[in-house]
Amino acid sequence: MAIYGIGAGDEATFLARAIRHAASLNKYHASVHGTMSGSDFIELLQAQTNNEGSIAIFTIFSHAFPGGVMMNPADGFYSDRNINAGGGTDAAYVSDLVSNIEMGVQDFRLMLLQFLVAVVVQVMKTQR
Repeated sequence: MAIYGIGAGDEATFLARAIRHAASLNKYHASVHGTMSGSDFIELLQAQTNNEGSIAIFTIFSHAFPGGVMMNPADGFYSDRNINAGGGTDAAYVSDLVSNIEMGVQDFRLMLLQFLVAVVVQVMKTQR
C-alpha cells in the first residue's frame, strides 16, 4: 500500500511517487491512498486490515521529520504527544495505534513492527 500525505504541501509530487511505488509492488496488488491527518491514517490502516485481513507493507510519501509524518498542518502522525506540531485536533500518535492493537480493534502486529523499524532507521540516519 502506498500512502501520500495531504495538506503539508507537495501533494502532486507525493501522489506521483505513491502511484509509481504501488506500480512497483504490483504483485502485491498495492493500492494508493491519501490521508489528511494522523487519525485518517489510523482509520485507513484499520479499514485496509478489515478489508484485506492484514497489511504486509506500506510506505508513506509526505513531509516528515524524526518525530513524525506531517499531513494537514498540525494533524500528522507523531511518535509521541509532545511533538504535535501546532496542537492539531486530528493528530494521531504511535501510542494510539498500539492502544488499538492492544484492545483488539486492529490486528497488524507485523505491520506495526515494520513501521517502527522504519521510523528507528530514519531517526538513526538523521543522527549521523
